[in-house]
Amino acid sequence: MAGLGYQTDYKADATYSPVNQSTEVPYGGEVSRLEARDAKLKSQVRILKICQRVASFLLSIVLAVIMALTLAKYYTTRNTTVDGQTPWPTNTVLWPTIMLFAISAIAFLLYSGIMISYCFGVAAANRASTIASFFTVIFGTMRFAAWVVAAVLYQIGARSGRDIRSWSCGGSDNLSQGLQAVVNFNVICQTNTGSFHLTYISAIIEALGVVVWIWMTRRYFSRRAMEKARKNQGAPAGF
Repeated sequence: MAGLGYQTDYKADATYSPVNQSTEVPYGGEVSRLEARDAKLKSQVRILKICQRVASFLLSIVLAVIMALTLAKYYTTRNTTVDGQTPWPTNTVLWPTIMLFAISAIAFLLYSGIMISYCFGVAAANRASTIASFFTVIFGTMRFAAWVVAAVLYQIGARSGRDIRSWSCGGSDNLSQGLQAVVNFNVICQTNTGSFHLTYISAIIEALGVVVWIWMTRRYFSRRAMEKARKNQGAPAGF
């Protein structure tokens, strides 16, 4: 009888082992799936952020440099006289160029801070981005609107024919060869026309910030689901 009782206890212990194993399967399945999804979303968010920031940074440099050189060329040659003519029209319309320079310079300063922060890690760059933009969605929308408005106003300013871009692309054709040698209007025309198109590209890139925010929101809910699954299955919380 003692031997039979021993066998009974052994069988009871043997039937207990699958119970322990079954408690590990859901955790290894559900939580691991959520962790893999969170890691994937984290990688996607990081890639989108870096691409958007680097592209905006580079575009702001290009636009700021072109507008700065254009204004410098205007101010250094506006009083030059050859055969009784000056290279620029009377009452030259400067506000489109100044406006585009100001917007691109501000964008350059903001993104410079973010790029420098990357030297101290992605987390520092994200904090710099938050400080620079106050609220990602709100300020991102403002930057997007600013570039769109800049592009539209830049085009409106060209209607007078006395802005730097319009004058360089056609209004200066009747100037003497002496003045044409003073100012290379062809280069100014090409660079400023290119800058006009870059303003629309900048607006599109800023719109990517909204896509980044959507991915961040998806990851937020994914992390919440992962924490909930961990608590339900008795797993330690954490990221």
